[in-house]
Amino acid sequence: LTNHPVEMTSDEIAKVCSTFFHAPYNLSVAYKVMAVVIDGEISPRRALPVRERQLGGSVVPFAQQPILHKVVAQPDEQAPIDRSSTVRLVGTALKSPRTQVRIGALTVDPLSVTETEILVSLAHVPPGSLRAGVQSVQVLHHLAPRPQALPVRSNVTPFVLRPALTGLRLLDSEGIDDDPRTGQLAVVTDVLIDPQQQVVVMFNEWSTASPASYLFQAPPRQAPTDALEIPFSDVKPGDYLIRLQVDGADSLL
Repeated sequence: LTNHPVEMTSDEIAKVCSTFFHAPYNLSVAYKVMAVVIDGEISPRRALPVRERQLGGSVVPFAQQPILHKVVAQPDEQAPIDRSSTVRLVGTALKSPRTQVRIGALTVDPLSVTETEILVSLAHVPPGSLRAGVQSVQVLHHLAPRPQALPVRSNVTPFVLRPALTGLRLLDSEGIDDDPRTGQLAVVTDVLIDPQQQVVVMFNEWSTASPASYLFQAPPRQAPTDALEIPFSDVKPGDYLIRLQVDGADSLL
């Protein structure tokens, strides 16, 4: 292909824009594109005709690819997904002789499989295999009997895994009476947190009269962990609701 810019009059530009009025952009530069024919030096060859067609074993031509539409909690689609949830994968052509589900880099066996729905228990996933935040999900169909054969894969669909606080403790708190408090908050989560993940703890005062709110970021970590000590400072004394946010995924209060 070859292309070069061309000049267009205002009337020509208006006609093009009226044709593509639904496009989310404005025409700025126009190019004329032409095909260039290149003569090859190799003489074409024609394959011999097929005399007989045979398909052996379990080879299936043009196997139907599974398609994922969404990943939601079971049974309530509006419920957050956490480490103890059972998730429902909704799609088409999901059933095969052997179906597995890949979550991130981990492959698991589902609880049940139909043509339009797969149930997977996150509680049965080995500890330390999941991280809070966005998870990728893919359906795998194993059609060939050979273990080394590649499976047929669905499209990748994301869902957000919320962390849960399983432990909360105040450390080294300083300040008396109405003085602002400074110290550290020790938290324990139900999933491991990687060093590169961004972690923020959120304080919301339990009050209806101008409640205070604070955000504090966790210090850098050297290895995956489920226990963090997060420093805080200048916090108004009072009762607070606590949330932990990992890569944008909030824990419940």
